[in-house]
Amino acid sequence: MRKVRVVTTTKGQTYDPAGRAVVEALQQLGIKHIKDVKIGKHAMLIVDEDAPEEEIHKNVVDAAEKLLHNNIIEDYEILND
Repeated sequence: MRKVRVVTTTKGQTYDPAGRAVVEALQQLGIKHIKDVKIGKHAMLIVDEDAPEEEIHKNVVDAAEKLLHNNIIEDYEILND
């Protein structure tokens, strides 16, 4: 079984209310030096181990671009396990 992870987070200066709430909670707990938090999504894709690497990568990018993230407010990163 082969896994590929797609992680999305809000873009640069896009307001992230959940992230802001976490920063404020960390400060209230006395945890210092954390300036910002981005809350995102994590998708684990189980891919066909026998498929060519190039085809797997293309399909994962297509999935991320077309469905797993919102290009207007989010960035994504593909992580291979």
